[in-house]
Amino acid sequence: MPLQAGDRVGRYQIGSLIGVGGMGEVYRAHDPQLNRDVAVKMLTGETADDPGLRQRFEVEARAASTINHPNIVAVYDFGEHFGLLYIVWELVNGKTLRGIKFTPRQTAEYGAQITDGLAAAHSAGIIHRDLKPENILITEDGRAKILDFGLAKRTGAAFGMRGGDDSLLNTQTQPGMMMGTIGYMSPEQIKSKDVDARSDIFSLGLVLYEMIAGHRAFQGDSAITVLNGLLTMEPPDLGPDIPVALRQIIAHCIEKNPDLRFQSARDLAFSLHALTSTGVNTTGVHITLQDPSGPIYKRRGFLGAIGGGAIAAVGAFFLGRSLAPGGGSSAGTFQPLTSQHGFVSGARFAPSGRTVLYSAGWRGAPADIYSMSPGADANPVGLKNATLFSVSSKGEMAIATNTRFERDGPVGGLARLPLAGGTPQQIADNIAGAEWDPKGGDLAIVRVNGNIRQLEYPAGKVLYQTSGWIRRPRFSPDGTKIAFIENPIADDERGSVCVVGMDGKKTELASRASLRGLAWAPGGKEIWFAGSPKWLASNIEAVSPGGGSTRLILASPGQLSLEDIAADGQALVVKLDESIETLGYKGTDPHAVTLSAFQLSSPSALSADGSLLAFTEDSDSTTWVRKADGSAAPIKLGEGEALTLSDDGQRVLAVLHSSSPQYVIYSVAQGTPTKIGAGVTNPQNGLFHPDGKRVVLQGGGSADQLLIQDLGSGQARPFSPAGVSMTGRALSPDGRFAAATGPDGKMALYPVEGGPPRTVPGAQPTDRLIQWSQDSKSLFLYNPYQLPARIDRLDPLTGKREFFREIVPPETSGVRYCDLVMSADLSIVVLGLHRQLGVVELVQGLR
Repeated sequence: MPLQAGDRVGRYQIGSLIGVGGMGEVYRAHDPQLNRDVAVKMLTGETADDPGLRQRFEVEARAASTINHPNIVAVYDFGEHFGLLYIVWELVNGKTLRGIKFTPRQTAEYGAQITDGLAAAHSAGIIHRDLKPENILITEDGRAKILDFGLAKRTGAAFGMRGGDDSLLNTQTQPGMMMGTIGYMSPEQIKSKDVDARSDIFSLGLVLYEMIAGHRAFQGDSAITVLNGLLTMEPPDLGPDIPVALRQIIAHCIEKNPDLRFQSARDLAFSLHALTSTGVNTTGVHITLQDPSGPIYKRRGFLGAIGGGAIAAVGAFFLGRSLAPGGGSSAGTFQPLTSQHGFVSGARFAPSGRTVLYSAGWRGAPADIYSMSPGADANPVGLKNATLFSVSSKGEMAIATNTRFERDGPVGGLARLPLAGGTPQQIADNIAGAEWDPKGGDLAIVRVNGNIRQLEYPAGKVLYQTSGWIRRPRFSPDGTKIAFIENPIADDERGSVCVVGMDGKKTELASRASLRGLAWAPGGKEIWFAGSPKWLASNIEAVSPGGGSTRLILASPGQLSLEDIAADGQALVVKLDESIETLGYKGTDPHAVTLSAFQLSSPSALSADGSLLAFTEDSDSTTWVRKADGSAAPIKLGEGEALTLSDDGQRVLAVLHSSSPQYVIYSVAQGTPTKIGAGVTNPQNGLFHPDGKRVVLQGGGSADQLLIQDLGSGQARPFSPAGVSMTGRALSPDGRFAAATGPDGKMALYPVEGGPPRTVPGAQPTDRLIQWSQDSKSLFLYNPYQLPARIDRLDPLTGKREFFREIVPPETSGVRYCDLVMSADLSIVVLGLHRQLGVVELVQGLR
């Protein structure tokens, strides 16, 4: 019997009936506790006692509750009312996609939103398995939202989502059982094979086709006819009136072979956002690899060869606008040069301008250096852990050997190597960058000296140094200046484009929240750089080496790095796809629980019992907490970078990176912030003192130091010299020492109450501190740039070091470094894998 207005289900007051479906009834209701209207979905009638439908209903609630994204309808609550299961949803007014035909622009815009939501679900380890027009809603304010996770599955298969909890559907799906809706099922679903994220991409491609065509891609008078079409046939051509770029995207989604589709929802979202940012037109962008005329759906070889999300349509997103006087658009032509799945660490032109060299590690393999010409296969040099720095005018490479990748880039031994190959000639150690002068006779280098980076030219003559980072040194064509990127704060993407003369005078030209490479334009009148005020996007801009306003060359909705510009104006860029995969490990179980909340969720700290995880969403610098077993949706506390979590899990210390940086303490239970009048400039790191009344802070001017501050009075005093930095839970549980790295790059124990530091024997330069043991007698260390992640226990007094445990992530492709946090009792380990995948592209026509 239907509920009546005024009835109560749990704490929710029932209003009007919204609709009736195969699994029950949906009511408008009011939540008096939070004073908001909601939608309550209930299993009723015969469905209420069906075990399979009850399980599917619970699956829907649990799956959707693990995802917090504006393009997915939110689940607020789940419960049982007199034996009837109910889900409480976000109340959304709008219409489903069923029966609505959209313009190409609308299809691209709504498709981009849908794919954003799908990417969030995949990052949380959830495969939807039933994408169709009825399960996608367009709200009255123009937002697309994904509904109905009743067939969802937590994946343990691919794309970094292995080891997840399969309990979402481990009893619902049986061998030989098809799950999905006929007409929108992927070939692997039809064949009852195990599915991964690429199955959802196929289904979404069919939805996009229907949005723009006004009818299903595969139709027939029987289910068998439709299924046969999905398995063996191509849908009718969308026709020349539909933009070629959009047709190519849809074609790439609905490849029968999942290896030929977009390999992630993020790749698909990138291409769709590209179209919306540059305009969808019927001519598209011409790519030199192949004439795009003819039936798009038949050209599998073309789409498959490019792969990895780098299809011809990606060129459309690069169509920027020149803001130079007189206006006009920058009609660039983009040609992907690589297609594999991996990390690209640098790309340069050879002196001829016809050969491209780049360094990359494909599918988790060590980085090598490759040379290629457009349209030809790439040839590896045959080195291991090698990275390209620069190519001289005389045809000689400067490379890093035995490379270790730190957050700001590669560091290794500097060597010279002819383009023809041979044995590298070693020159120096601990070099983070190198650039040949225009004559090709000498090198400018970035030397790592403890916590200091220094730019030298020639080697030994210091032009500039900083406790932050110096990246991408580039000589002006006349050899009188060196441009570079400076990140004043270590481990921070914010930085400036700078030039320094041979007299050591540095000039700052432009500052951005993120900087991704630079190069001198031909003639040396401008420096082009890739940067953005937002972390997840990159524009190419130009600035005069003498300073002044910048000029926009290209606007991009995604991340890219500018690598090089040839004498004829051709440019090399790397399209970047960055993410952070967060995995939780309990005890000695090698299988992980996926704790990724969004695309760039970086773990910061665990409560002492391991039940609560604090993390930062790097894309917008916000602080969050979530249960470490992944059983509930994350909770946003507020702005800022999460630094640490109190042992009892009640407070989070964060830092706001604003124009006036500020520490803040969030109450986890109430979400209320308390700002700290920090007695430190340029705040970087912080920890709660065990007494609960003080905090240990890291900050300073040109070089950081450690301070302890009373929360009541606000008074702070330093207890370390300048040039000291800490990581992890650096403060011993007894509150006596902070383990930190000194200006000489060596780890030492700094007494909180004052006194000389004690050097830690046995510590290595690559060590990063995780935490102390509970008895304050041992340190737990790991190398953040090495996988599998090995954790060692070190006695800070004797230097005795022993293996503790090893964490082996399921997928290491493109991982640059990892964060690692542990619970105080050592029972829970959370690993954050910072992944960067790149595609090298050749660009012509930018101006």
